[in-house]
Amino acid sequence: MRTLKSPIARSSICQPVTGNTPEPAFFFKEFPAKGFTVSLRPLCLATDLPLIHHWVNLPYARRFWQMNMSREQLTDIYTRIQSGDIATSYLCLLNDHPVSQIEIYQAQYDEISRCYEAQPGDYGIHLLMAPKRSTISGLTISVFTACLEFMFSFPEIRRIIGEPDIENERANRLVQKAGFVWQQAVTMSYKRANLYYCTRETLQHI
Repeated sequence: MRTLKSPIARSSICQPVTGNTPEPAFFFKEFPAKGFTVSLRPLCLATDLPLIHHWVNLPYARRFWQMNMSREQLTDIYTRIQSGDIATSYLCLLNDHPVSQIEIYQAQYDEISRCYEAQPGDYGIHLLMAPKRSTISGLTISVFTACLEFMFSFPEIRRIIGEPDIENERANRLVQKAGFVWQQAVTMSYKRANLYYCTRETLQHI
């Protein structure tokens, strides 16, 4: 298992994304025993939004992702995300094919900060996997830990915050397996959630 970075880098994990063509992937994690590589690149609105719109409107994503909306509405949301420096979104590739999307946000500027004492360096993550078409064992945890290692490659990130819906058993098991430590149950405007922290020390390298 190797983690590689290309010469193309970003100075900060949340920085504006512009342009109508996808940027090259610049973070790569190889899983030789499983025969695949996970890479990440910034979400490109022009080319990636149709795919994300399809994913979020599928039955498995509707309940907990809560973004089943028109393409125009989704474009407005991600235009705001990708044009600022508080949150951002990345596309995760499995051997160069889109397999998931992550949203990363600064917790101190998010609603979650009302539920605990958020600190500079606290960043949250939301993970959306593509519809399951692969029989690869452990794909989700492999992709998720690759995303976490990517996040921790930025020195400004001290802790990664997880806040899965309290009823989403699969998401809760996933963050626990990755090394997140449960803190408390919290009530947000749109869900009841479990609050977790993950640090460089608790991260499980799958």
